[in-house]
Amino acid sequence: MLLEISFMQRFILLLGHPIYALALILFVLLSFGGLGSLTVERLSARQASLVCLGITVLSLVVWYLYPLLFRALARSSTAGKAAATALLLAPVGYLMGMPFPIGLRALKNQALIPWMWGVNGATSVLASILGMILALSMGYTAALVTGAASYLTAFLLLPSVQRAGER
Repeated sequence: MLLEISFMQRFILLLGHPIYALALILFVLLSFGGLGSLTVERLSARQASLVCLGITVLSLVVWYLYPLLFRALARSSTAGKAAATALLLAPVGYLMGMPFPIGLRALKNQALIPWMWGVNGATSVLASILGMILALSMGYTAALVTGAASYLTAFLLLPSVQRAGER
């Protein structure tokens, strides 16, 4: 949610209207996230941990490529700007769809799956609130960096969690 909120704010200027940014970014991230979740079963444990690193890196790349994109597309049509935005965010959305299914697949106790859905829902709501508080008090860059750092932390911790689950 921290990344999504930051991307929405950033792309409002390019797309020219908050509704365009909200609709397009949610559509792209959710659609490609769904596609990413469909392909998770083919990943090894090592590849699964790299997903979180990929989200971190791609999010920061998108964030820092934005000024170049803005300058290059400043005089383009709204459709051109929307297409460029979708192409830039699609890989991030694809990877963002993978961590939750990876976590569900790793559960040994299937009775915990409903609890994981509950935890996912609760943390999504809390992350939205935290994202707005962070963005309003420290800026949207701080919110994005915090979100990217969360995925980086997951990347660093995932191998030890996987080893502990094998025991």
